[in-house]
Amino acid sequence: MSKTGSGSQSNEKLEILTLGQFQVKRGEMVLSDNSQRSYRLWELLKYLITHREKAIFSDSIIEHLWSDQDYTDPKHALRTQVYRLRQMLSGSDKEEAPYIAFANGCYRWNTESLYWLDVDEFEQMVDQAQALADQHQPTEAIECYRRAVALYRGDYLPESSFNEWVIAARNYYHRLYMQGVFELIEMLKSAGLYEDIINVCEKTFAIEFFEEYIHMKYIEALLKENKVRQAKTHYEKTASIFFKEMGVKPSNEMRQLYRKLQAESGEEGSDLGTIQESLSNSGFDDGAFVCDPDFFRDLYKLELRRNERNGQSAFIGMIGFYPSSSQSLNSRSMKTVQDEVQTILKASLRRGDVITPWNDSQFLVFLPGLNFEQAEKVVARIFTSYNRRLTSASFSLKCDLQPLQAAEFISA
Repeated sequence: MSKTGSGSQSNEKLEILTLGQFQVKRGEMVLSDNSQRSYRLWELLKYLITHREKAIFSDSIIEHLWSDQDYTDPKHALRTQVYRLRQMLSGSDKEEAPYIAFANGCYRWNTESLYWLDVDEFEQMVDQAQALADQHQPTEAIECYRRAVALYRGDYLPESSFNEWVIAARNYYHRLYMQGVFELIEMLKSAGLYEDIINVCEKTFAIEFFEEYIHMKYIEALLKENKVRQAKTHYEKTASIFFKEMGVKPSNEMRQLYRKLQAESGEEGSDLGTIQESLSNSGFDDGAFVCDPDFFRDLYKLELRRNERNGQSAFIGMIGFYPSSSQSLNSRSMKTVQDEVQTILKASLRRGDVITPWNDSQFLVFLPGLNFEQAEKVVARIFTSYNRRLTSASFSLKCDLQPLQAAEFISA
């Protein structure tokens, strides 16, 4: 537990920040300004405060922090680092109440020493808010939740994200933060404080953007405040980002909310000129059009009907990228290659052509208004761009091209 002392800003009290950034202060003095020069010392402090509720054997600390170091006497090196860290934290050689205790071959963070730790305060505020809510004291609970979520300025120890021993703590505090945000929003909704919900959601987006629940509550609050245009713009922007970054479409609940938005904005009763203006102002990127597989299916069926009427030539192609050897790529590598291939396709095709990521290693493309010779040139252009941009031999590109009427391999 954090120790606050007699004065909340006592110069003797150590203040440790871990959420969103790592910083150690005493009064106005920032001790961790030399964090690069004393990297191993601060990593030792981070490890000890992360496991502050237990004593840790020397061997465990050495294994987790310095397994890559070839020390002749690693335990002596650890004792030296602990001594230096104690001096840095206390500002002297005094050992009356050290921040780092040692007993029975184990080191531990001294939770009885004089310090303030943001994650301790964060947990206490969330627990207090939950208790007040259970006691049916909504006003006091809302205030505690506000203080809790304000303390969370980002992931726990973001500078140490590559260390495995940080992951469990980071996930725990992030989950606690999202739980606090959810509870706060629901309590604000019950109190009719929709402007406050808008403010909470906007701050949350900076920390956790890909949580659909927050976007839904944000849009609902905007509607309650009669900010219909802002709500509609936010939905369209969010839906686009979710698909581009994660390849997911809005949920049924989100789409129902959008239909409500359309009704609120009066779009259903707009004249044709207004609708066309709205559609043209939505904007579009350069290059070929990228859509999801469901939209591509609908487009395919539409083009089949159109082709039956006017006989216009069109082609459909499957562009796949596959490991060149028997050793398969991991999911992260596949995603990187998929993004790069999509960029190549978008730049190589016309604005009237259509692309969809069909699965993890294949794209479908629709090429309207081309004859076979022209379609082959398009494929050659894709391969040229691919070979120029991606020189790795770990995967290869393949293409299957068919006239539209023969492309019956797409399931309805």
